[in-house]
Amino acid sequence: MPIEHDQDLLRVVGKRLQQLRKSRGLTQQQLAGNLGVEVATLSRYEIGDRAIQLSMLVRVLEVLGESLSDFFDALDVAVPESSGEAELLAAWRLLDSHHRELSIRLVREMARAKSS
Repeated sequence: MPIEHDQDLLRVVGKRLQQLRKSRGLTQQQLAGNLGVEVATLSRYEIGDRAIQLSMLVRVLEVLGESLSDFFDALDVAVPESSGEAELLAAWRLLDSHHRELSIRLVREMARAKSS
C-alpha cells in the first residue's frame, strides 16, 4: 500500500496491531486491560483514528510477544519500484537473523571498498 499521508500510515499500523491481537486470541477488552488503557483507546489505535505513541507501541508489542523490527517488517508499506529497493526488501524479509547479519556485513564491506 502506498503511504501518502500520515492517516494512511496510522491505518496500516492499526490494522497490523489488530491482526496481531487476534492472532494471539485476545479480545480488545483483554489487551486493553493488560495495557491499562480504555477499550475505546485501543479501538481507535486499531482503526487508525488515533496516533499511538512509540512507548505505547512498544508496550503493546511486548504484551503480544512481537519485536518492533518484526512488526515493522510485516507492515504492508510500498517501496518505490523504480529502484532495486523493493527487490532487496523482499529478499531481506525471507532471511533469518543470522543471514541478515551476514548480509549487513557484506554490504558494509562493499560500501567500504567503493569509497576507498
